[in-house]
Amino acid sequence: MVERDGTQVEPARPAEFDGRWIEVDARRIPSAISGGFDDKAGAAGATGVGEEIWRINGSFLIVEAMRAGRAPQEACEVAVRRINEVAVRRGVHPAQAAFIALDPKGRYGAAATQGSNFQYATLTNGKVEVVKARELGVKD
Repeated sequence: MVERDGTQVEPARPAEFDGRWIEVDARRIPSAISGGFDDKAGAAGATGVGEEIWRINGSFLIVEAMRAGRAPQEACEVAVRRINEVAVRRGVHPAQAAFIALDPKGRYGAAATQGSNFQYATLTNGKVEVVKARELGVKD
């Protein structure tokens, strides 16, 4: 999700996959959902139940939260809380959804609904680290 050109950090446009497949020329390919991106605010992507991610405009919500000054971690948590709030309002259990974000300063964050077990990898100074995203339940 990040490109580096000297000292400048530029988030790359992420894509989301909603778990559905479409056929093109007899080949099955994943149906992608565009992630959110703005070169001044940052980039965000998601995975999980696409309908729930779309319902809250998850990636857009995260990018706008970062534009308003929130750190990527906090912005991802905003989206997960919104997923949980909408599920409670609809009288259903929150679907699995996970979000990841990066801002132009190189700061990143991720959050997921409870039980999603979302992990992501970072590469810093040649060292790869696998990180488990913070999970938020309906009471968080």
